[in-house]
Amino acid sequence: MAETTTDEDQGCNREAEPGPIAEPTQASEPNEPLMREVPQPPGGPRTVGLGRRVIGGLMSSLAQNAVARVLSLLNQLLLVLFLKPADFGLVGLTYSITAVATAAVNIGLDDVILQRRHALQLWAGSLFWISLALSTGAAIIVAAVSPIFAHIYDAPNIVGLTCLIAIQMPIGALSTVPATILRAQLRFSLLALYTGIELAAQVLMTVGLAWAGCGAWSLVIPLPVLVTVRAVIYWIIIGSIPLKPRVKRWRFLFRNASSSSVTRMLIALIAQGGYLILGLIADKSVVGIYYFAFRLSAQPLWVLAGNFANVLFPVFTRMNKDLDRQRSATLRAATNLSFLVMPLAFLQSAVAPSVMTLFFSQEWAPSIPIVQILSVGLAFDALSWIAETLLRSRGEFRRIMHYTLIQTPVFFLLITPGAWLGGATGTAVAVGAFYLITQPIFVCVTLRRLNLAPRDIIPLYVLPTLLSGIAFGLGYVASLPFSAPIAAAAVCTSVGCSLYAMLVAVFAPAAWSELRNVLAMISRLRS
Repeated sequence: MAETTTDEDQGCNREAEPGPIAEPTQASEPNEPLMREVPQPPGGPRTVGLGRRVIGGLMSSLAQNAVARVLSLLNQLLLVLFLKPADFGLVGLTYSITAVATAAVNIGLDDVILQRRHALQLWAGSLFWISLALSTGAAIIVAAVSPIFAHIYDAPNIVGLTCLIAIQMPIGALSTVPATILRAQLRFSLLALYTGIELAAQVLMTVGLAWAGCGAWSLVIPLPVLVTVRAVIYWIIIGSIPLKPRVKRWRFLFRNASSSSVTRMLIALIAQGGYLILGLIADKSVVGIYYFAFRLSAQPLWVLAGNFANVLFPVFTRMNKDLDRQRSATLRAATNLSFLVMPLAFLQSAVAPSVMTLFFSQEWAPSIPIVQILSVGLAFDALSWIAETLLRSRGEFRRIMHYTLIQTPVFFLLITPGAWLGGATGTAVAVGAFYLITQPIFVCVTLRRLNLAPRDIIPLYVLPTLLSGIAFGLGYVASLPFSAPIAAAAVCTSVGCSLYAMLVAVFAPAAWSELRNVLAMISRLRS
């Protein structure tokens, strides 16, 4: 299931709970401003179509994804000059401890409140104080249990690393309200721009600290600084708003967010499961190899899918009264995402030997097959981000929790023997098998609520996979005669991308037309 971050439509069964947030019968302060008023242009406000706003958001997200990919590769390239696999392993083990607590804090209150975007001013104060209280409590718990895990993993430095990550939890909560308001305003371009700048700053700080000899600490020290700056800038952007606690309303939020909290903690267990199990079986160097490969493989795929989800959530909430329109939007988004993610995954897998041989020392060679396996396996998780976003937009948090409760034991039943028998590579195979098996089932079951049958969904997996495999498989074969890694990667990329475009145009004309429509709309937006 996607890693995260209603009222039912007509024709769908309504969940017994959680129900929608109960709206107050009367605003306590009806004249409270939500944010600063934006001056209108001459001639009245301009009306921007929802579709144009979505495409603009996706355009920004795609640009951010490209920037994130370049920065991620640059970051990894520079870090391996100063850090050892054991350093990455130590950080991976630390995140396996803090991730569950972070998920417990991020219980989805922002998503719940976005369902009532017109009443944001009535709920902003409650969201702020709940997030701050939960984050502070989680930070204290994480710091308290860190010595136990340091003893289990025989890694004393985990205590200090964990406490430093705990510090940034309550600081990060300060930006929850302004980030929610920016999402409600569909200001995706702004969010994407800031995320790109933040990633660049993180790379500079991390590499600088690694160069200074900080070791594993270089991956953690920038976090409190970055979340502090983010909170300050976001609040400057939205201006001052009332933040009264309104404690009596908290029960409405918790009623809706309880299922979301359980879901996010389970998803955190799945996301960190590889490190948890490997840390008990193998040494920190093996964990570091897996952590390094997973970051290289997952970040570009999940950034792309995550940006789709962030753009679509507020859009889906606006369509909850129009089932046909929501169905059409879901299918179009799934088609676009699938035909974008699969070629990216196969491209990563095909060029991994050349690129990693070119940029990384022999010490990191064991990570090459792990990158290849995870790149393809994780691609099958992409559409689940859209399916989960749809359920969240409709308030079906309990249904998501039920699906995750089923998937979690399946994950550990696969991952444990994989790690035991094959170490880091066996773990990667198990993770890929998990996403390949479970996520298409989850997507098909979820989208049945929009009257989309498996015959509508399965082709979105099969066809892009076949076309990508053929195109980049041939691209890889074409690159074999070239001994220079950079030449091999260039040939594989150019041949694979060209063949993929031609194959999609021939064998998936509807998807090709959809992608061309998106490009045409982007062109019109630019003009």
